[in-house]
Amino acid sequence: LEIYNDELKDLLHPHSVAGRGMGIREDAAGGIFVQGVREVEVSSRDDLLRFIAAGSAQRTTGATLVHTASSRSHALFTLRILRRLDAGADVITSKLRLVDLAGSERAKKTGAAGSPFREAI
Repeated sequence: LEIYNDELKDLLHPHSVAGRGMGIREDAAGGIFVQGVREVEVSSRDDLLRFIAAGSAQRTTGATLVHTASSRSHALFTLRILRRLDAGADVITSKLRLVDLAGSERAKKTGAAGSPFREAI
């Protein structure tokens, strides 16, 4: 999930239009979820890393004086891990959230002005 200029974008669905059909919602139990985001089942570390890399490649970036490809957005990857110790045993469920916030370089150092400056504040 990417958050850029207050719009949501599904990073695993590169042809999605930012904000269309997506929204941050609260369920009846008070849990927060994102409606309309793609979930992918993986069964290996290599698959997981491939999807994270593919999603990261879809992030909005921009050049600054400090970095040629500075992230201009926030990204959130949620991993739900299911584990069964023995056949027939209960499933243990864990959730891990990976969060990368937009570049926070000092505006003076980056030379940011106009839209890139507004993105940073």
